[in-house]
Amino acid sequence: MSNESGKGTGMTRMRGALTCGALLVSLGLAGCGGSGSEGPGEISIASGQTPDPVVVDVPVVYLTRPVTAMGLADDAFDLLPAEPGARLLVRERASPAALETDLTQTLGEGAFDIRDLNVSFDGERLLFSVRGPLEAPVEDDEGPSWNIWTHDLVTGETRRIIESDTIAEAGQDRMATWLPDGRILFTSTRQRRNRAVLLDEGKPQFAALDEDQDEPAFVLHVMRDDGTDIQQVSFSQNLDRD
Repeated sequence: MSNESGKGTGMTRMRGALTCGALLVSLGLAGCGGSGSEGPGEISIASGQTPDPVVVDVPVVYLTRPVTAMGLADDAFDLLPAEPGARLLVRERASPAALETDLTQTLGEGAFDIRDLNVSFDGERLLFSVRGPLEAPVEDDEGPSWNIWTHDLVTGETRRIIESDTIAEAGQDRMATWLPDGRILFTSTRQRRNRAVLLDEGKPQFAALDEDQDEPAFVLHVMRDDGTDIQQVSFSQNLDRD
């Protein structure tokens, strides 16, 4: 009798577990627990479960751009061309129904090309490259240069990293990212160190060209997050990026 009773108890518990599992599937509940009014070890539907700390809604930031027949940006190695019409968007969470905000309007009036979106370590600030305003696709040194911009997701402030128009237009700046010490690493045609060496040697200042000898070479630079203390940190002709 004891063996039969034991088997019966085991089968009852198994059926209870299966019933709880079926309820969870049909109701979308989180789990079963033994803290209800039933005795120790009994199966019951969980209640008062705390939110999963891993599943947290966070904003999603992304770029959209028009599909054109120009094909100026087909080559990832070509960092100079720009096409108007890109948009910088933030969605409050990863859901099609979530509210979407267009941050492009914070750049000013007109159409822009926007690339190289990067997020800070704390997820509160954005870095991205902007060229514009533009009325048509441009290449090389036509029109305004590529500049590094930042947007603060907490305060809503958008600003160009280099405040001075003269300094901002002194080179093409792309592909920025934050360093752990708060400075910004980016690639640029500025070649400030190269020009300084030529100046020290009493020679005319000129930009080193890439391997194809048809455009200024992009090399790595660092600067403070207020656009000051710009320093060249690489010296190749192989288009140093990222």
